[in-house]
Amino acid sequence: MAKFISGKELVEAVDDIIYNAKSRLLIISPYIRLDEHFKKLFEKHKNNSDIEIVIGFGKNEENISRSLNYEDFEFFRDFPNIGIVYIPNLHAKYYSNENIGLVTSINLLDSSFRNNIEFGVLGESSLLGNNDKFDLAAFDFSSKILKDGYAVFARRPNYKKKFLGLAKDYVGSTTEWDIIDDLVSNRKYEKHNIFEFLDREKFVAFDKSPKPARQFDQDQYEVQNVKNTSNEDSAYCIRCRTELSYNTDRPYCYSCYQVWVNYANPKYQENFCHSCGKEERTSMDKPECYTCYSS
Repeated sequence: MAKFISGKELVEAVDDIIYNAKSRLLIISPYIRLDEHFKKLFEKHKNNSDIEIVIGFGKNEENISRSLNYEDFEFFRDFPNIGIVYIPNLHAKYYSNENIGLVTSINLLDSSFRNNIEFGVLGESSLLGNNDKFDLAAFDFSSKILKDGYAVFARRPNYKKKFLGLAKDYVGSTTEWDIIDDLVSNRKYEKHNIFEFLDREKFVAFDKSPKPARQFDQDQYEVQNVKNTSNEDSAYCIRCRTELSYNTDRPYCYSCYQVWVNYANPKYQENFCHSCGKEERTSMDKPECYTCYSS
């Protein structure tokens, strides 16, 4: 049965979902910032390859680090069985393990837990029957947006079978996909479905669950494409000609931007056209050559 919670009960529910996970842990939160308390909760699973952790985050397409910073990416990279997904227009928050799920207003930010008025609805999602239809619907929709999002990182465990295949030993993990550096540096990257890499079975267990009666077809309820990541939208840094995504508001690669921003002179003469990459006199104000600008 679904239960409304807030305050200390909400804080403890999030902690319990993370800490008590046995086979599956799903975190959907636009903003994630791990303090020492959150890290201690997750670290319980750091050497447990049986728990598949999937994290979906979003927002801040122009500066991903505002949603999930590089230090926290590095923390999650060490887990043996984990996937990270970027969902550009994500605003929803959902926390779930194999037994219980929470739809809530709270991001996985220590400041939200300490400073904000937040609340949520807790529902059971046990695989043993008597499932809460509310949480089944929340889990089913979360699986859908994970599938439609951009796989950022995936690490899978490897096992060696023993005793006629009736048991197995964990023998390390393999990183199947990693575009963290590309994402943080605003470089081009391919779109992949996270379930190309992870154990899909743990996220389809509820596919036959009742769906909400009302269906929405509007674009705002679907995961939006990240802007300017297709081959047709390839472009170049106007200073060093590194290939990146087309965006005339951000015509520098990450490294060159860090140098330019020290002076932030929008008229400073640069070397290449942002669109075609040819040697041209360009600037932050005018990042394209005349031919590309006019086309």
